[in-house]
Amino acid sequence: MEKLDLSKTREEIDKIDKEITSLLEKRLTIALDVAKYKIQDNMDVLDSDRERQVIEKCIGYLKNEKYAESIEKIYIQIMDASKEMQKEYIKNI
Repeated sequence: MEKLDLSKTREEIDKIDKEITSLLEKRLTIALDVAKYKIQDNMDVLDSDRERQVIEKCIGYLKNEKYAESIEKIYIQIMDASKEMQKEYIKNI
């Protein structure tokens, strides 16, 4: 087995983290638009059916199903952060 170069591996992780952060920023911006829609239509922030659909869809994108549990946990955290941000936005308008 070839020995891995830890600093090169960490550089790759740093590049991926930069991309993930940019995408999460875009997602959060759109989540605010969702909050605005929910205000207009008098909807609750929580939509558990939609959350389950998102998680199932994202798990379906995986090439390696052994990551399914981790992806589910990550998306739960992402959606929890989005909901908190939406609640804060709604509270402050």
